[in-house]
Amino acid sequence: MATLLRIGLLKPSFVPSRRERELRDLSRYRLALVQERSQEIQRVQKILESANIKIGSLISDVNNMSGRLMLQAIIKGKLTPEEISTLGHANLKHSPEEYTKALKGRVNAVHQRLLSMQLTHIDELTQRIVELDN
Repeated sequence: MATLLRIGLLKPSFVPSRRERELRDLSRYRLALVQERSQEIQRVQKILESANIKIGSLISDVNNMSGRLMLQAIIKGKLTPEEISTLGHANLKHSPEEYTKALKGRVNAVHQRLLSMQLTHIDELTQRIVELDN
């Protein structure tokens, strides 16, 4: 190897500039946060499934505006499935009856607390991702 290096047949290792190294660190951290947020959203869906709430089959993303409104109502526990189904955005693909059927489940205090904690964590992760984007 030393002989090859002396006669110029080996290329020197690439050492990125300081700015490139910092950008790599930021982008790797951002990727980790995005992955963690995705995992947390999956945990929310798992809690909903364990409570026999099948809203994930009707809404592609439980973290969108309609999903969030419905999740907040589920956490508060004061609305019936019929009332929660009306919280969705007007452009939802399915009928209110389908949402009512999907929202009938058994949500207990533990489910509500876990969902609340998970949504707070998702919001914190989203805020960090926005900060990194800026």
